[in-house]
Amino acid sequence: GEREIHSLNLCDLYPEPLRAEANQIIALMQSEPSATCGLPFQIKHGGTIAVEMNLFQGTWKKQQAIFGVARDMTHRRQTETELRESQQMLQLIMDTLPMSVFWKDKESVYLGCNKAFVKECGFESHEDVVGKSPLELFDLETANALMAHDRKVVSTDTPMFNMLLPYSQRDGTAGQREASKIPLHNEAGEAVGVLETWRDVTEQSQSEERLKRTLEDMERFNQLMRGRERRTLELKEEINNLLEELGREIKYQTTSSEVL
Repeated sequence: GEREIHSLNLCDLYPEPLRAEANQIIALMQSEPSATCGLPFQIKHGGTIAVEMNLFQGTWKKQQAIFGVARDMTHRRQTETELRESQQMLQLIMDTLPMSVFWKDKESVYLGCNKAFVKECGFESHEDVVGKSPLELFDLETANALMAHDRKVVSTDTPMFNMLLPYSQRDGTAGQREASKIPLHNEAGEAVGVLETWRDVTEQSQSEERLKRTLEDMERFNQLMRGRERRTLELKEEINNLLEELGREIKYQTTSSEVL
């Protein structure tokens, strides 16, 4: 109760193993006007409770005194733990995706990304990317193009889907990425950033190009064969005409409709 509190020293509110640290904080009050103590309070019947205590000097009944305002942090710590675990789970999910995922503020500064994008940038950790802009990660032409797209998405509050972006692979050959961007919004519904995905479609594009060339070759071959067939039928008709003029039996059965 209140009377029990009145009989305690300030340090008595802390568990025995933490009292030396609490004494140091209180001693700090001799030279500082205020201080913050994040040590937990001990509970009367055992255990501790997470608190944040703000201490400041003042006067009480014409005497120097130390005032403290303690705030129960149990729910906040629990919420922070749940949020941290949720963020870790989301990061784990994104890191398993084969495509690059990242998000930026309206100035195109990277706020987060997954492992695929870290690898694509040639780094080892997310921290190597966060806080940088495209100007620090890509060549000038590519960076300017990316930032221009970001500005358009944010200013128009309109997503951009399935854009093909050329890039230079590490071996110097040309590659292609398929990119999509959507605007990120704050609580007021304002576009304040961009969420983007990249998917390397170089092999797919190369396969499509090979397929296109194959189809073109097949069409040319087909036209050639049709030309040969047409010429063959024309020759058969010529032979039949000559045989007919000589009064001989025609050799080939054909009609003009068969000539393509």
